[in-house]
Amino acid sequence: MKFRTIFIIFNIVILFAFLFVFFIPFFLFSFNESVSFWVQNWPFVIFFIVILLTFNLYFIKNWKIYTYLEHEQWEQLAELLKKQIYEQHNFSKRVIRLYINSALLSNNVQAVINLEEYVKQQKPTVLEKNRIYFIVTRVLTNNYNAASQLLEGVTHDTTGEFNDWLVFYKGFIPIMQKEYSKALDPLRKLLKTKDPIIKLLALYLLKNICLSALSDENEKATVQQEVSVMTEMLKKQLTPKRWSMETERAKNEIPAVIISSLIDEAGKWMFQTT
Repeated sequence: MKFRTIFIIFNIVILFAFLFVFFIPFFLFSFNESVSFWVQNWPFVIFFIVILLTFNLYFIKNWKIYTYLEHEQWEQLAELLKKQIYEQHNFSKRVIRLYINSALLSNNVQAVINLEEYVKQQKPTVLEKNRIYFIVTRVLTNNYNAASQLLEGVTHDTTGEFNDWLVFYKGFIPIMQKEYSKALDPLRKLLKTKDPIIKLLALYLLKNICLSALSDENEKATVQQEVSVMTEMLKKQLTPKRWSMETERAKNEIPAVIISSLIDEAGKWMFQTT
């Protein structure tokens, strides 16, 4: 549905609701009693006006953003948000993430790298809160060293948004650098995650890539057993239909977008494993 249509419908619904409530006393009481009722309850009218004005002002203020989103004009959207960030110093999560997404969708990876350098100097907390977005961008450009630097300090015990994905990339990046032994610890810790997508990715990478890096046969056997048991448990929890729903959900998240083919491979591997 178009944003303009949503805007109009919302206003109509709110106005209708107000008029309905406003005229109820006139159907139940006399005219004078109804007037007296609203004189005593005038704060409700003020409250309604404030709500309506707030919504409309917010929508009008962001009209261009909604228009660009509706028409998928990513370059124009990125340029608009860039001005908000660099000129107006708007570092809100919504603006930062929308800017990164629009820049990536318009194939302007350098804009995200420039933003990373900018917030690193001007607003380090913004870099911290949106770290996964910058890591994904660095992985897209195959700059694994820069991605690894952004992951410094991340542990399985760290709390926060996208933490499991951060731990995953802490294991995934060493694999891309062919340093398989470094991937073992973060991937094994992810076997405790509640996210089925991340858990399966960890199982898949451990089984098919990382086990070969273990020289200790006893440890290799332990990890192999652990992976086999966890894979069977996960397979019992996920039907192909539910797995399809989980993958569709995950692929709407920025950390999963660039590894969608890996997610599909892991799914096929799980259901083919006996």
